[in-house]
Amino acid sequence: METYDYIIAPFECPYCGYEEEEYEWQTDALHNLLYSTKVGEQIISDGLVIYDGEIEIQTICEGCGEFVRCWIKIRDGKLTDEISCEPNDVDHEYEGFEVSGRFADELKRMMEKREPRE
Repeated sequence: METYDYIIAPFECPYCGYEEEEYEWQTDALHNLLYSTKVGEQIISDGLVIYDGEIEIQTICEGCGEFVRCWIKIRDGKLTDEISCEPNDVDHEYEGFEVSGRFADELKRMMEKREPRE
């Protein structure tokens, strides 16, 4: 069974216009341990702090049932509420930096304390 992480961010369906202020998107671009990350929180994935870029997020719209694939922007190491739903052939990248030493250990402890979703 494949697992995801969750991104809590605004949602507006590009197909039917259904909207929610705090919507639960899925992503497999991070830990895949059922963690939740909200807009404004730092993005850390396997010892890498993602500083700038975008990650893919996806969901099934509760309004119309369509599969929605989008990208959410990361700026200055934090998740923003900027979401783009461009065609699937667009290449998206992100920049990050590797974390090591004491700071890496501290980040690892922080991530281990986060409660996985049930």
